[in-house]
Amino acid sequence: MDRLLYIAKEGIRKAKNSLVLPLIAAIALNGCSDCYTHNKTTMKLNRPVDGHVASMQTLELEPEPEIKRPRETIIDLINETHALSSRGMPHDAYATAVPASCLDGHPEWTTNTSFLGMIERGMYFPSLRFTMKDVSTVNHGLGHLQHEGTEGEAIAQFNEVEQMLMGYPLFINDAHQPLDRVRWAAYANAYGLEAMIRRAVQEIQEGNDLSEYRRMDILLYSLLLEHDGDFSEVRRKIERLVENGEVEHEARQRIAQFRDWYAEVTQQGGDVMAEASLMAKRVSIIELQRVFGEEAAQLYLNAHTRLLNGGLAYEQFHEDSGQVSIYDGFRNEMVCEIADNAELESKRPCRSTSRICTMVNGENVEHLRLALCCMTADREGEEWTFRRTTADAEAFRYSRASGPVTLEGLEWKNVMLIEIKSRTELNEGRYCPDAVQ
Repeated sequence: MDRLLYIAKEGIRKAKNSLVLPLIAAIALNGCSDCYTHNKTTMKLNRPVDGHVASMQTLELEPEPEIKRPRETIIDLINETHALSSRGMPHDAYATAVPASCLDGHPEWTTNTSFLGMIERGMYFPSLRFTMKDVSTVNHGLGHLQHEGTEGEAIAQFNEVEQMLMGYPLFINDAHQPLDRVRWAAYANAYGLEAMIRRAVQEIQEGNDLSEYRRMDILLYSLLLEHDGDFSEVRRKIERLVENGEVEHEARQRIAQFRDWYAEVTQQGGDVMAEASLMAKRVSIIELQRVFGEEAAQLYLNAHTRLLNGGLAYEQFHEDSGQVSIYDGFRNEMVCEIADNAELESKRPCRSTSRICTMVNGENVEHLRLALCCMTADREGEEWTFRRTTADAEAFRYSRASGPVTLEGLEWKNVMLIEIKSRTELNEGRYCPDAVQ
């Protein structure tokens, strides 16, 4: 058994996989463990692609309890985004379900090697009942199977981010309702580039040491900003860094630069998370324009004008006649982040006559004061012009105590009716304040 354990460890070392502890432990404790061998649940994820995906309502359907395999609609979505990205679906994209104890707390384990018939290429999960919330985990594992993905977390994190952006073009055809794009924007906000940089900022704010995941997040965020969101170029850059063993060195330099920027923003009383999120949206717009054209970039922008911190939002226009639709979002194609909020009136039950409460099946309403950090993007010839503004606003937030609100079969954290009280355009070097004025 000592010889077997030595061979196993050597195989893992050569595989350069970052998640080796659960496998070593399983072999050490169980001998010829079946934790990382293919079994009757194993399935190949590669599927033909046709440029079409199911509606968000269909994609969000929960699998029946007895269903143990991924739904084809979810697998198709993963294949379709990879077909549009800078590195496609790996050929060895197998998924296998194993006992949760095999994974030692990890959401997945990936190996790109095989020896002694004990370890098989592919990804291992505690369950193959994938839902939309599992898509980013699968994309992360597929990144480990891509070129230079077995060394550390750089490519895996990058692939996770890129696939969330690649979903937008799939929802712009007539087969999808407008809220499908907004819903995808909500997922991208929760699992894409914006979410990654927000988590890194939070770790810095709390004074924590940055994990390898957060270090790689800052590295790829910095590179994407530097290259105006060119995912193909940044992927090649990261692959070269991995190949030359320079990832950590480059990451340390980028983190130092990011910390300098963080200090500059905070010293001015600015909101780092809001500013970082808007910059992520900026490079995403440029990349969608570069790869898919103006319509994709414009519809991405439009989706985000209707979304605010995980909920739906639309602006109340006192000066305009007629009734404003809940689908209208912010005027002037303005994309916003909440930098701060203060309660003006505590939560109270909705009136039965409230149009919005009726539309979204809401239960409660709150009156808030908001500090918004916003951005507009205008196409001028071959270039995009981005302008940032800070906005003082009041809002009524509609929600349910028992869960999310719903609109056209999709669930949302809340819905806000917003009235902009004042707006101030920000010059270069000025930042959105992190507090309600």
